Formats: sequence, C-alpha cells, structure tokens
Amino acid sequence: MEASSILATHTSPALSNQGRGVIIGIIDTGIDYTNPLFRNQDGTTRIISIWDQSLPDDKDNLPDGVPNRYNASGATYGTEYIREQINEALESDNPLTLVPSTDTNGHGTFLAGIAAGGVLPGQNFTGAAPECELIIVKLKPAKQYLRDFYLVSSDTDVS
Repeated sequence: MEASSILATHTSPALSNQGRGVIIGIIDTGIDYTNPLFRNQDGTTRIISIWDQSLPDDKDNLPDGVPNRYNASGATYGTEYIREQINEALESDNPLTLVPSTDTNGHGTFLAGIAAGGVLPGQNFTGAAPECELIIVKLKPAKQYLRDFYLVSSDTDVS
C-alpha cells in the first residue's frame, strides 16, 4: 500500500479517508467472511450482503422478516445472506453451517482485502478503505460455451 500512496491518504489530515460511508462491491470468487479483516472492532461484519450464485436457491428458508428480494429483481438462482445472518454465523461455533458461502479459490478474498481490509492490531497491513462496507457477489461457474469461446482449459477454475 505504500507504493500506491494509500497509507498517506490514511494519515494526511487533509486527505484522511478510511472509507467510512463507502460501499465497495466485489464481483469475483466470493469472500472468506470469517476473516477478521472484514469485521468491525466489535467483531460484527462489515459485509452488507453476500449473493452466492453457486449455492442453490434457498428462498423457502428465509428468516422471518427477511424479504424475498429475488422475485422483485428477477434473479432466479443463488442464495443471498444479509448482515444479520452473517453476524449470527460469526457468533456460532461453526459459521459455515449457517452461511455456507466460501471462497475456495481465494481470489475474491484477496481483492476484498486490498480494497477493504481492516486494520488488525500487530499486523502491518490495511486495505485502501478499512472502514468501508462490502457487498459481495460470488459468481456461478462459467457456462461451457463461454469457456470454449475464450479457450479456457476445462481444469481452470473460472467463475
């Protein structure tokens, strides 16, 4: 971050901007929502929602009071997890039983860390906007005809 002068914007009185009030969207391979880089100081998540297109539709199991946003938007696939569900998962002994969205590739988590990784005590790292909030879209796997058209090998992980 020093090479990009991001750290200078964090410490300059005239430019001090930690990302508060900013929402960053990441459309990639998902996110490791359990990573402490994406949490507030009180341990709650800074992730507003995760739309995991690779998971089956789970509209019938939404918690009471959570609107079914997919019918209004027209999306017919995937599962969305909102902040309250992510926080509940983070408080549990096994978060993935409540919010099973993962980033097996790691690329989405890596990009989210650069853009929005928080400040951890004792660590020499911070993202560009460590106080921002995040909206994550984990893309479903690419269709075979697209892989063929772009000459992507069948053993390459492409979302």
